[in-house]
Amino acid sequence: MEDKRNKGLYIKFTQEELDEIQDRMTDCNIKNRSGYIRKMALGGLIINLDSPQLHDVSRLLNITSNNVNQIAKVAHASRNIYLEDINDVGSKLAEIQYQFGQLLTELTELNTSIKQIRR
Repeated sequence: MEDKRNKGLYIKFTQEELDEIQDRMTDCNIKNRSGYIRKMALGGLIINLDSPQLHDVSRLLNITSNNVNQIAKVAHASRNIYLEDINDVGSKLAEIQYQFGQLLTELTELNTSIKQIRR
């Protein structure tokens, strides 16, 4: 596919400004400087969703998935399922649901704030 970006723009920065741009790119986990500068110039807003709640939900999902897989293997091999295992998975799923709900609430509030800023 042909690159439609065929116009250049030359901008000078001080070393401190370049360092600040690099720090912000690192904070946002962005590696492409041109893409970052283009995004900031055109959109002006990059939000990094590196949230502890997001990491917790991801961790709990991994744990629960592993537990479900282990239960399935035991059930398949022995034709038995232990009530304690089922209850453990159920409690982890309830915790995931609660944390995910909190995360969605925070993201909704953030989205509302962004819309107000852009007006």
